[in-house]
Amino acid sequence: MQTLLALLVMWTGYAIAAPIEIEVHVAGGLASGMVLTLAEAQASRLLREAGVQVRWVRSHTRGCDELHAIDVAILWQSQANDHPGALGYALPFAKSGVRVTIFYDRLKTAELRPNPELLGHVLAHELGHVLMATQVHGSEGIMKAHWTRAEIEHMQAHPMRFTEDDADAIARRFQSVALVAISQADRNR
Repeated sequence: MQTLLALLVMWTGYAIAAPIEIEVHVAGGLASGMVLTLAEAQASRLLREAGVQVRWVRSHTRGCDELHAIDVAILWQSQANDHPGALGYALPFAKSGVRVTIFYDRLKTAELRPNPELLGHVLAHELGHVLMATQVHGSEGIMKAHWTRAEIEHMQAHPMRFTEDDADAIARRFQSVALVAISQADRNR
């Protein structure tokens, strides 16, 4: 079925809006907490609006080596010299291993309490880097490099969003990966 959809895209030039499905493996001390459960739900909502369906797996990282499976590490304590000022970071060009790291202690400092909305936004933001294969930040929306105190305070009532350009970039990435896979399969026949 995926081959047929990709061929239709190649022949017609039109993208078919099928949901992108990913699996996210989360490791860290929060793996059984309610804050993480609520944050995953928030990140799922944000990503779903960009055309991505997420299945969350609580586990040790497993060395995911494909685009559709991403390892996330949530660190209780960050090092001062590790991405200073950042709430997390992504390795969007890595092919395997932990590709998203979240600094939980910095989230608590930014909000002064465990905040599932903030954690969900940070998860979605960093996963966005991996899904788009970019380190570039946007000027608005969830992919901004730095959120203001007011934006953080309003996340619960007014979640940030992926822009239309962000959603298009994610879709293009997955379409190009599918087309490469089809091309390689055709060569192997």
